[in-house]
Amino acid sequence: MYTKGADFKNYETWEWLPVVAKSGTINFTAPTKVGELTFKYYSQKSFNLCAVSNTIALGPRFDMTLTPIVGSDKRTHQLSVKQLFGGSYPNAWVALYEKRAIRKKDSQYYTWQWVSAGHPSTNDVNEKNLSFDIPKAGQWEFRLFLQRLPFWGEEESSAAIQSVSLLIEGDDRLVFTVQPELNQVTVEYSISVADPKTDSVWIGIYHANQMDNRQHRRYKFISDQKGKITFKKLQHAGLYEARLFANNDMSVPLARSNSLEIQIP
Repeated sequence: MYTKGADFKNYETWEWLPVVAKSGTINFTAPTKVGELTFKYYSQKSFNLCAVSNTIALGPRFDMTLTPIVGSDKRTHQLSVKQLFGGSYPNAWVALYEKRAIRKKDSQYYTWQWVSAGHPSTNDVNEKNLSFDIPKAGQWEFRLFLQRLPFWGEEESSAAIQSVSLLIEGDDRLVFTVQPELNQVTVEYSISVADPKTDSVWIGIYHANQMDNRQHRRYKFISDQKGKITFKKLQHAGLYEARLFANNDMSVPLARSNSLEIQIP
């Protein structure tokens, strides 16, 4: 009996087959771990491989369901975690991850909550409802763990036994206005694709035809996802716009405002 990825000498346990039996069954005690198992049949007291079984899953089973909470902001969701069968896992927990092109390590979660499901019975299947506020638009992933993460080394793959994904669509808006009597320009913003608490979000003022995003005329960092910021009036006439950026990535703006003609008396 082997766990997934183990070489031929690193088996979990083994049993002799009856000498005269050409068919039948044989029982193994399941190892106390989570993963996938296969069984391999060898002949002549050696590792001469004759057959390999199908793969079976080892460990508990959970059902994870996401639903938006009625009457709340559309980014607040309820995660229902229901244990269908398996042992008691008092240290079970769920973590929220930003699902990017490069998979984030288990330790790089955004937030987490305990599940602490007990042992289910036929008439009482454990279910825990957890409320999560998704911080910004984009692809997100919830991962379920049975134990705390180790504090050493880099994991080769996720230790999560189950996961579920969620897409939050963005509705970003920048409105650019001029107040000549106050000698200033204003950008009213509402953003969802970035979180100013963690993403170093800033808004810059640009010539509308400026292709190089490093050539801003003014810029300011913002600390909230909705609000208004003012800039000192631009010194040169022309067509201008506001652009939104985050995390030192200036390759493509996350959002653009309307364009305005600035006139200098």
